[in-house]
Amino acid sequence: MTNQCLRIHEEGYFETAVVAVPVGGAPDELVQVLRWGWIMHGMIYKPTPNVTPAAYNPIEATTVSETFRQIVNDNYPDYQFVEAG
Repeated sequence: MTNQCLRIHEEGYFETAVVAVPVGGAPDELVQVLRWGWIMHGMIYKPTPNVTPAAYNPIEATTVSETFRQIVNDNYPDYQFVEAG
């Protein structure tokens, strides 16, 4: 998705999962999660709906949201990952 796509939407929020792919067929391991986004059609950075707009600074997490899990499950029902640690 590009800023061009955001021009048609007032707000856009995203969750990015970084996973490690192990050798040997084990499930992918979740390493880090970044939450980020924009308001005003991509003009101002705002990582989630619940924070004050600020300079670009994604929110870091070690687990994905339930919404993320549901989207992955709906689109890739056979995909599995495990939480790090």
